[in-house]
Amino acid sequence: MSLRRRLALGLTTLVLLSAVCAGAGLYFLGHVNRNVERMYTQEVVALEALDDVKSALYRIRGDALEHILAGSVGSETRLAGEVADQERRARERLEEYRRTRLSAEEGELLGTFLRHFDVYTGRVRTDILPSSAAGDKELAEQLARGDAVEEFRAAREAMNDLMDYALQRAEERSEEARRLYLTSVVALLIVAAVIAALGRVIGARLSRSVLGPLRELIAHFRRIESGDLGQEVPVGRPDEMGEVMAALGNTQRRLLETDAERREALDSLRENEHRFRTAFENAPVGMAIVTLDGRWQEVNAALSAMLGRSAAELVAGGSAAVTHPGDEQVERDVLRAVLGEAVATGIVAGAAAPRHIRDKRYLRPDGRLVVAEISAAVVLGRTDRPTHCLLQVVDVTDTRRATVELEHLAHRDSLTGLPSRSLFLRRLRAALAVDRPGALHAVLFVDLDRFKFVNDVLGHRAGDELLVATARRIETCLRRGDTVARFGGDEFIVLLTDVRDTAEVVHVAERVLAVAREPVVLDGRPIVCSASVGIAYAALGTEEVAADDLLHDADVAMYEAKTAGKDQYRVAGPEQRVRSLARLALEADLRVAVQEELFTLHYQPIVRLATGETTGVEALVRWHHPERGLLPPAEFLPLAEEVGLVVPLGRWILHEACRTAQQWRERHGLPFEFLLHVNVSARQVRVGLLEEIDEVLSATGFPADRLCLEVTESLLLDDDEVVRALLEGISARGIRLAIDDFGQEYSALGRLKKLPVTCLKIDRGFVEQLASDERDVAIVRAVVELARSMALDVVVEGVETDEQAGVLQELGCDLGQGYLLGRPASAAEVGDRLAAASAPGSVQVPAPR
Repeated sequence: MSLRRRLALGLTTLVLLSAVCAGAGLYFLGHVNRNVERMYTQEVVALEALDDVKSALYRIRGDALEHILAGSVGSETRLAGEVADQERRARERLEEYRRTRLSAEEGELLGTFLRHFDVYTGRVRTDILPSSAAGDKELAEQLARGDAVEEFRAAREAMNDLMDYALQRAEERSEEARRLYLTSVVALLIVAAVIAALGRVIGARLSRSVLGPLRELIAHFRRIESGDLGQEVPVGRPDEMGEVMAALGNTQRRLLETDAERREALDSLRENEHRFRTAFENAPVGMAIVTLDGRWQEVNAALSAMLGRSAAELVAGGSAAVTHPGDEQVERDVLRAVLGEAVATGIVAGAAAPRHIRDKRYLRPDGRLVVAEISAAVVLGRTDRPTHCLLQVVDVTDTRRATVELEHLAHRDSLTGLPSRSLFLRRLRAALAVDRPGALHAVLFVDLDRFKFVNDVLGHRAGDELLVATARRIETCLRRGDTVARFGGDEFIVLLTDVRDTAEVVHVAERVLAVAREPVVLDGRPIVCSASVGIAYAALGTEEVAADDLLHDADVAMYEAKTAGKDQYRVAGPEQRVRSLARLALEADLRVAVQEELFTLHYQPIVRLATGETTGVEALVRWHHPERGLLPPAEFLPLAEEVGLVVPLGRWILHEACRTAQQWRERHGLPFEFLLHVNVSARQVRVGLLEEIDEVLSATGFPADRLCLEVTESLLLDDDEVVRALLEGISARGIRLAIDDFGQEYSALGRLKKLPVTCLKIDRGFVEQLASDERDVAIVRAVVELARSMALDVVVEGVETDEQAGVLQELGCDLGQGYLLGRPASAAEVGDRLAAASAPGSVQVPAPR
């Protein structure tokens, strides 16, 4: 057969076979294409899912690193949400990947990845983000570089294994597709030789259209795996391979973004380094970077300015060149301590480094001394080992100088400038500690007699002026080497050391009393304020004397002088200690008496001088002492006033007097003008007296208009708005107000007309010599005329003779009180008199109107 026939036969056969094979081939190829398409679709889904999961893993790590480096406190919730979104997306994509008919090996790899992925995302949510959000950046970094990074790497390695396996499966599917195609081509060639060429062409075309891009895809995967992200993946194919290439391109772009974020994180680290450098250079306190062997490696501008040298000079000369000779070891001790503690405690990078603070002196080139407070902290490197120390130097020269000045002021009284009590005791103990037999020391305890009156009446400013003037005057009475100190309030203490004899001490005490009597002008008024002095001796070589005991003895002696009439001195002795103990015992008994109400009231009548008619009574307290019997008020009221018991005692007196007077009203009736006089202390006026009065009147039923409260004359001079409001409140209730012992103190007539006073009680001191002293007569006459002009009642106290009563009537005094007119009597006796006066047939002398 010729070649042509063969060729024609072949061609015909080829045509026929081609026609037959074309149908079979089309069917076969259609079946192959469907299988290949299904395989490619599965591989595309698998690769995209793995790509998304890997991107989510990198995104989670990127978010965590961004949060740590940025140190943005308060963004924990937002970042936790983003991490949760990435985790959810990864799981959804993994579920899609799981549906692509995983093999057992792929399932095992996927399980490994999920375990590491779960651990890593859990660390991010529960440890890293909360630590960073709380502002603990160092702890967050420590956590991010610890177990979490190992879990991340393990998850990444598992993902890489999965992707490798997916690629391998893609290659196997590609090979399977190629074998299918080759099988079809071989089958066609067996059927017809002509189809072989066509099959080869078709196979070649299929090879070029399928295997070429697949190999290119594998090559791109391997470049990405090796970290080469610079070459772009070609896209634009309108088939499944094109979709695969597009997915790979998206993956490459995401990896590029992650790489950009990593670079941004590195830039942020560099920026933090720049910030530290800027803070170091511009810090307002001195700072130096010190090597582990103590050399100054770098200093900032503040330290250079503080020490008066350039940075180059300080680095070259080191700390020794500017250190005070006595403090050369201080900095070495601080560095040694901080490094030793760092090694002992095993601190790691990010943990708070130990700090040690010491004072150190430096010398400037101009000779000026700089006192600084230095502290050091260890700086750790990447291997968590100390690399150098950071020294901080704070100039505290002014602070230390101020501390010294404050210590000096602490030993001086801020008002008078005199030594304080602590300094006085130090000098007294030093004097007593000197072993010099025969030496005589003395302590004088000085107390101003009328300081409380001046302070209450003229105010604290005037009281301060009086204290300063007294301090200066006492200083003029002392010898060189003696000490005068302010003990407290209006008390001064004087130390006389190495005196010749007691006469010299007495001479100093008399001079102190003399200068205290001299008037002091306060608020334009000459004020005389005497003093009481107590003297205590310490004769060394006889018996050991304690400073506190010496002060106590002088204090007791001063109190004796004040009790004896003031404006005098007393010398401490055994009998005074006995009296002091007795006074303490009396105070203890008085406290028990106030608590158990061991008192009784006597009532002294207030009588109309012209008719002898009783117009009222004054309640006077007596104390039933368990050992001493019935005590008059003069023996315990001053003590009660001094120790603060006068307030509860006055409350009891007011209640008992009103209760008794109400019983008189109910049983016997009272004259129309009958008034109950009750004394009220200045302390009661300032501690809720109005509420007290309301409670007493409500409880007893005694009418307010029958009550007259007697207050001291010093309240007239008190410009306190609280006191004024209280007196006006008393008056508004219908209660009378009387000024007791009027004329005894400095009478403030201008204040008298502004206050709701209804009665003046003339002090008994103006009545004693009334029959023989014209000055007393003139004073009483003036007070009576003043009272009449202001429509005030006048009661004269201390009327004890008929002669006194006659003179008082001539002067126009209506009311009197005294032993001549009636002695204080018990409540029962007064009740009997009232009963007798109200009995049928008794004669009542009407009060003049």
